[in-house]
Amino acid sequence: MSGLFSFMWSKPKDPNELAKEWKRSIRQDQRNLDRSLRDIAVEEQKIKLSVKQCAKKGDMASAKVLAKGLVDARKSKERINKAKAQLTSVELQITQQQSQLKIMGAMQKSGQVMKAMNDLMKVPELMQTMRTMGMEMEKAGMIEEMASDVIDDAMGMEDDEDEVDEEVNNVLQEVLTKQINGVQPADHSLEIKKKQEVVQEENDEEEEQFNRRLNELKAL
Repeated sequence: MSGLFSFMWSKPKDPNELAKEWKRSIRQDQRNLDRSLRDIAVEEQKIKLSVKQCAKKGDMASAKVLAKGLVDARKSKERINKAKAQLTSVELQITQQQSQLKIMGAMQKSGQVMKAMNDLMKVPELMQTMRTMGMEMEKAGMIEEMASDVIDDAMGMEDDEDEVDEEVNNVLQEVLTKQINGVQPADHSLEIKKKQEVVQEENDEEEEQFNRRLNELKAL
């Protein structure tokens, strides 16, 4: 509590310095989100492999459970990519505010930044840093008071069960279809190779018969 009071009653920072700090924080958050995306991509590949292995064994129940994890991973990627775009938007708005500081002398309220900050507060990976930045922006006069129910909304978000089931089935079908399509060309190429070998053997046999007849004619 004492930390909150000290923040509220501390001497206001220079707006330009604040803007620089916010932009540094945003760039760090961007790097962290990029790292999360790479981790998710690795996990996706592991899940896909496990789904295929379960399907080969006929264990479709386990494959479906794993496919649910794949759905969650893809939703996380969508959420993170959206957050990255919003962070970029906020950084651009901060840069614009910096360019206007010499003329206006202070930060100006921005509805666009306010909306983006409320959305970013719902992203678990950014919740803490966005809360701190939001309080600083509010104090600097750049945004209105942050919505008090933003965190509650973030914690209470749930997916519709029917929609999740449908997505799981779609993902399962997608993974297994790719697996089947991936096997068919290999089998087909093997079949073609065998046919080519048979044709070559037949050609060799015909050539041998021709040479034998030619030698017989020469002997006459």
